[in-house]
Amino acid sequence: MKPEEYLDRLIERREHGMEPLPVPNDEIASSLAAAQTVAQLNQVDIPPAFAQKLELSIRSRARDLDRQNGRTLPTTSPLSTLRIPGSLGSSRLLRPQRSQPRRVWIAALGIAAMLLVACVGILTASARSLPGDALYGLKQAEEQFKINFASNPQDRVSVQIDQLRSALVDLGAVVDDGRGDDAIRLALDTVAAKTIACRGEVAAVPAGSEREVAQRALDSILTEEEQTLRHQLDHVDWPIRLALTQQLGALGDPVPTVTRVVVRPQFNGMLLITMTGSHFAPQAELIIDGRRAGMVSQTTPEQLVAVISNAALTPGAYAVGVRNPDGTAAQGILNVNNNYHNRQGTPGPGEGSNNE
Repeated sequence: MKPEEYLDRLIERREHGMEPLPVPNDEIASSLAAAQTVAQLNQVDIPPAFAQKLELSIRSRARDLDRQNGRTLPTTSPLSTLRIPGSLGSSRLLRPQRSQPRRVWIAALGIAAMLLVACVGILTASARSLPGDALYGLKQAEEQFKINFASNPQDRVSVQIDQLRSALVDLGAVVDDGRGDDAIRLALDTVAAKTIACRGEVAAVPAGSEREVAQRALDSILTEEEQTLRHQLDHVDWPIRLALTQQLGALGDPVPTVTRVVVRPQFNGMLLITMTGSHFAPQAELIIDGRRAGMVSQTTPEQLVAVISNAALTPGAYAVGVRNPDGTAAQGILNVNNNYHNRQGTPGPGEGSNNE
């Protein structure tokens, strides 16, 4: 039996979960390892346009090498099932066509080797990518690959914590770079997802000393997360500030919430705004549509009262919120109608209020 035919049998048995055959020599062992590595890379989702350019580049380079050696490589794929990530192939493993001569199979392995080198470069680049970058999805796929191959609960905890730490670094980087809200939200969503995953993995560790070690590691990274989120509060706009506050609340921090906003017209041409919620701090500010507004006259942990000119609020819907001195924030919705401008006195029950 020819070596390539024997390799074909080995691959088929691996695909179908059959008992493996002995590997007779190093050449076949190397070819089998290359085929399995390419099969794993085939699971990675690479942008199609990038994959197409990579494929054309590799084929051009392979033909140049063959011409230098006095050979001609077919322009079509020399392998019946070679799939470059992002292209149209479908099989999981490399397999030679039985009718092809040995030299074409060797050339095909050369292409596979170059593909491996190129993909290693892609993975290296993806590891440095940030939320919003073209290769960030590949980075997330690689991280999931590492989680899937963790051998035990302790290893999974370690991998998840390392990835949460990396996600926190990415969050800081996109904020420092001044990237848009979409990129920052993606970074923050990744942090939130990794936080949940870390907690779940620690809970899955059997009770005992190993659980205690895992819990200490979790407590440490959650403290680091809290510090990172609080550091970013004063470097982002109002919508992201609200999102950061929400994640701090998910960590268990006492952050403000708004459950109700009520406005009442006064006899002096002013409006009285009352917000009800929790964790309002002394010297908290009234925020309307993301900007500081009005004058706060009274604050308790559950209520904030402020006054504002009725000329400042024309009829319509407003996002009315609170910002604590530590930078945390929350908001509700207030609907203002013409009653506040056409009459004096106090509205009837339910007027000028909003329940969240």
